[in-house]
Amino acid sequence: MKYIKNESYEDYKDKQTALNKAKFHAVWITMDEINSVVNYVHNSKLEITNGICHGARNGFEVNHFRNKLNANIIGTDISDTANHVDNMIQWDMHDRNEDWIDYFDFIYSNSIDHSYDFDKCLDTWMESLKLTGRLFIEWNPEIDHPWNYTDCFGITQEELINLINVRYSVTDVFPVNGHSAGTVIIVIKHKQ
Repeated sequence: MKYIKNESYEDYKDKQTALNKAKFHAVWITMDEINSVVNYVHNSKLEITNGICHGARNGFEVNHFRNKLNANIIGTDISDTANHVDNMIQWDMHDRNEDWIDYFDFIYSNSIDHSYDFDKCLDTWMESLKLTGRLFIEWNPEIDHPWNYTDCFGITQEELINLINVRYSVTDVFPVNGHSAGTVIIVIKHKQ
């Protein structure tokens, strides 16, 4: 696990916001990935009422998960652009929200490489996940090291699974056709 540290939190936020605005119309998630997650949810007979997608930039995955899961799915992004997109709110994915504690059945993110403190981020996400819920994290080989001040976190798949399993349980890892060969979805639940 490695980080490229920004000068300050404000520097981190400014750089993430600038990246969001520069790539606002770009979409990282593929429809195959969305469909694979949805199929997993249906095949596992998970009941999804409320969900959240962290780091969802322009809301693409939010809208598709809302429709395909027939659930109340919202998205977050640190950039103020989120305030202008349906079903999105401006929010730092690391920050605790009292209203979200034990609230979501479904959490998805492909933004772990943007985390300045993945332990904090993971704990915040899991705190908002119901005991019966599932967290879906996309990992791809490009995340095995940090690239720059925006893609500032790097971790191998094995390290990530081991880190998660210290406090939570990885229940499944399945391949998806993402933008990078070797992309997988890691499914996480609370330890019982």
